[in-house]
Amino acid sequence: MPNKLKEVQEQFIQRLLVALENGRIPWRATWDQGIMAPVNAKTNMRYTGVNALNLYLTALDHDYDDPRWMTFKQAKDQGYSIIKGSKGTSIYHYKFKDTKQNEYMDLSDVVKLSDSERQNIRIIPMVYSVFNAKQIDGIPELKRAEAEVVFNNSKASLFSEKLIENMGVQLMHGGNQAYYSPDSDQIVIPSKEAFIDEQEYYATRLHETAHATGHRGRMDRDLSGTFGSEKYALEELRAELASVFLTLDIGFCFGEFHEKNHQAYIRSWSKGIKENPKALFQSIGEAQKIRDYMLEKGEYERIYEQDERPLETEIGQMEKGESRGRAAPANDTHEAVKNKGIKGNMQAANERSARKDHRTVKSRIQTHER
Repeated sequence: MPNKLKEVQEQFIQRLLVALENGRIPWRATWDQGIMAPVNAKTNMRYTGVNALNLYLTALDHDYDDPRWMTFKQAKDQGYSIIKGSKGTSIYHYKFKDTKQNEYMDLSDVVKLSDSERQNIRIIPMVYSVFNAKQIDGIPELKRAEAEVVFNNSKASLFSEKLIENMGVQLMHGGNQAYYSPDSDQIVIPSKEAFIDEQEYYATRLHETAHATGHRGRMDRDLSGTFGSEKYALEELRAELASVFLTLDIGFCFGEFHEKNHQAYIRSWSKGIKENPKALFQSIGEAQKIRDYMLEKGEYERIYEQDERPLETEIGQMEKGESRGRAAPANDTHEAVKNKGIKGNMQAANERSARKDHRTVKSRIQTHER
């Protein structure tokens, strides 16, 4: 199985490199109606990380406009059939096996074990193939209204404000560039009016907020890379992927401002992946953690998944300017922040925060991916 996993990962890297070298960014794949994350058609669970990106590549290559995927067995169990000649897309996940008890465990149970008990846990990669709904006969037609994530400006605004407030980072509007300064812990972004629409504004804003999660007082990443370096390119890739994963939660699309800004990174991403393929998988895993962190700090569950009625007053207050948050209008300070340079230089923290148990377990998973 390890050899099969390695083969799947190498194929993914090659497909990604081909896409990038052709000027295509596969995770920007959107369809005519809304944004649809790849999901399992039977469980309705969303695919994440490498699997999600791999399915994006397949969808991009074959013009699939349906986000649903199933294994051969799942399709058969539902009474469907795979169209003859169809080729599946390989994805993988990990199982945890207690070698002493000879039984499989969920990650949620593994993190509860003591250090000594975890010595008996073996991480086993499982590789399997899935097929897109367009490759399946008998599957009901996609109900797009249920699959799409529709952009809601009021909720996106409230989420973004709560994210800034709870992270404790300062937001300033002004100028014609968007960047995060680690030295001053400030996000600088053009005014909303400078963007084609509000979706483009929030997409760019969340990308820079993703960088801000790396501050030593938050997720503590090395943000000292200078433009053109591998460190800089990988941090851009992490923020890019994290903001892309968030688009699937919030429903906004990337616009012209964001597209032009990141076309410049395609060459450096391609070069970095060729030179250090392992860093790609690490970056994808870290991007998923950044996305999870931002959803928590932005109070996503409360804003998007609970009863909307209690939010009406809060949204109304915010739209009237009564919700203060931590955002600040641009002033002369903007130029002072800008002069410190995009991304700036930040000394690595001398001491790192203690890792939570579930992060320790997930780090073992990443070791298997290297």
